[in-house]
Amino acid sequence: MPIRQFLGATILGILISGLTAAALPRTAGAASDVFTVSGVEVDVTAATAAAAREAAHAEGHRLAMQKLLARLLPHDELPRMREMPVPDIVPYVRDFEVDDERTSDVRYLARLTFRFKAEAVRTLLRGEGVLFAETQSKPVLVLAVYGPASEALLWEDENAWARAWAVHRPGEALVPLSVSKSM
Repeated sequence: MPIRQFLGATILGILISGLTAAALPRTAGAASDVFTVSGVEVDVTAATAAAAREAAHAEGHRLAMQKLLARLLPHDELPRMREMPVPDIVPYVRDFEVDDERTSDVRYLARLTFRFKAEAVRTLLRGEGVLFAETQSKPVLVLAVYGPASEALLWEDENAWARAWAVHRPGEALVPLSVSKSM
């Protein structure tokens, strides 16, 4: 690919990324919500519905803390963080809410949202001596362009790069990604 085409494509990509970042919707985990973990799915069966609900809420606390730590800590710092039992997690939770709750006589299913106490979590992480970040960047738009410049595919079905990105699940990372799949 000639350097002129390469530079043109690179500049175009930077312009598109910069122009669309401001227009993209904020995602879960936005800067004001870095310490909020949404979409925690629980499904527990126990002797009674009440016991299942109690166990599911405990499991939700554990899963939410895992998601929060995965968001705030670099991957190589995660193993340095100690495993926390649920009673140790509870003091770091400001509150939680139940979304889409379903029960039977012995089963409890729900999607939970947890809001953590920011300063308490910071103190915990500093005390554990792990590196962490809590500042979320502006969203990044990924345009899956594939092929040589003369035959570049963007939204066509033959675009293997777009198919690979299509399985991308938006996470709650500090760098939110938006993948363009169609015009």
